[in-house]
Amino acid sequence: MKCRIVRAQAAIQRESLYLYYYPLIGKDACILYEILQCCPEEIRSSDLETLCDLRGSRFVQARKKLEQYRLLRTFVKQDDMVLMIQAPLSPADFLRHDTFGRMYMEAVGSKRFETMKARLQQPDPAKGMKEISEHIDTTMLNRWNQKKEDAYETMRPARRQRIESFRFDVFFQNMDGIFPQKLRTPENLTLIAELASLNGISETDMRKFVNRAINPNKQTFDAEKLKHQIYASRPKVQPVTDRYAMAPVAFLQEKQGDAPVSYADKLLIQRLADEYGFGNDVINTLIEYVLKMTNQKFPTAYVEKVAGTWKRLHVQNREDALAAVRSDPRPQKQNTASVPDWYNDVETEQAGEDLMAKVRRQQQKLKGDGNGTNED
Repeated sequence: MKCRIVRAQAAIQRESLYLYYYPLIGKDACILYEILQCCPEEIRSSDLETLCDLRGSRFVQARKKLEQYRLLRTFVKQDDMVLMIQAPLSPADFLRHDTFGRMYMEAVGSKRFETMKARLQQPDPAKGMKEISEHIDTTMLNRWNQKKEDAYETMRPARRQRIESFRFDVFFQNMDGIFPQKLRTPENLTLIAELASLNGISETDMRKFVNRAINPNKQTFDAEKLKHQIYASRPKVQPVTDRYAMAPVAFLQEKQGDAPVSYADKLLIQRLADEYGFGNDVINTLIEYVLKMTNQKFPTAYVEKVAGTWKRLHVQNREDALAAVRSDPRPQKQNTASVPDWYNDVETEQAGEDLMAKVRRQQQKLKGDGNGTNED
């Protein structure tokens, strides 16, 4: 019997690393990423360099490449360093990414970009075949009773508040033929509820987005297509009693005068929920704090620095977030144009005497005739 293997998610991520990230990060960064996946959890930096056969500046450059493309996060304190590996984006998410997709096309050209995009349209490998997968045997739950149920409810991990607040009874109305039971997996329902909560999408509007993400012939649900649709949409900012409980994307949109939130900022907000586990009240407090501290900017590096600090402080609600803000030793004035710590580390180049002389000549000319015509 001939077998065809449909790869698991881990294999797809490895494909993404080599076919999509590789032209941008290079061989050294790929080698470092692979070694980090299998090296001991604790290792001396010198031994790690030897293991990768990347020493000195080559190791540093490879590490920085991984950091730049969100494949690695690095933390330091005195002589300790933590290298936190991040999963690659899926091929579809990579090509859709506002920055990565453009840089990839610039690096490989439009023809190869189109070829790699076409690879995403894979035919269903099991089309026309009968599924014989074994279903789980639940007979062991025949002895399940209310006492065990109560004990389980007290010990099971808590569901996120944003999932509980989504009205699935409203969402499911008239959806039986569009969104069948087999697609209503816990993963799909969780994704739908979280996207709605973070982006300010009502249950009735979410039906339209989900409908467009379903292939009715194959009865498959495209989660990436759903995300892309919602990230490209613009929420309606509704008046609420508690502004900090509103959808973070709508909250940021309101903060910037109802101007649309960029795709990149929406992805960053999604990461605050997925990677840091913050609720809407914490995310909105963080957004407000960052805008205040950076003169109304929303830089990714600073947002993640604050998020990492709050995570280590076990911030779980707005009260915890406000306590973290009060503990920050930096000035909290509303109009202070504060910048991230790393901003001051950027090297600046002093203007040379020739450039300064040229500027002075231009200024004199403008004062003399007001035309502003360049001589140089």
